[in-house]
Amino acid sequence: MTPGVPTSLVPIAELARRLNVTPRTLRHYQDQGLIRSRRIAHNTRAYDADTVATIETIVALRDIDLPIARIRAILLLQKQPQAQAEALRVALLDVQADRQRQIARIDAMLRVLPPPATDQACGPPPSPVDEPRQNAASGADASPLPPSTRFRFVRPKALVEPA
Repeated sequence: MTPGVPTSLVPIAELARRLNVTPRTLRHYQDQGLIRSRRIAHNTRAYDADTVATIETIVALRDIDLPIARIRAILLLQKQPQAQAEALRVALLDVQADRQRQIARIDAMLRVLPPPATDQACGPPPSPVDEPRQNAASGADASPLPPSTRFRFVRPKALVEPA
């Protein structure tokens, strides 16, 4: 905890660090009416234990891409625990169904790709982006995929790992 701050209040920077979000994210949640803060020394925003619990819930729901409007609707049912639980259940099932649709689309894309070459012992496969340039000179369209199912993969020039 920060010295000089009552233990019941958590300053914005400390909470942001603890939850691995930015202080701007927490201010955005307040701007959206999801939470309220108190002010401590130097006009710093701080949060009580109940608000911290609410923020933890918001962060968890945003991590699964639940829209803020849905989160707001769920939070508004706080005084009706059964209704809130049902609204949360429906929202989570919606997210789950969306993810299953995404997985199905990814699976469909993977099915139209040619099988990987087995003679390559190491290294990444050649970039499909280079194929059209190699075949452009001959005028032939050598892609094994029908035009409606082709998509372009671009290999990044450098991989950047998060810090």
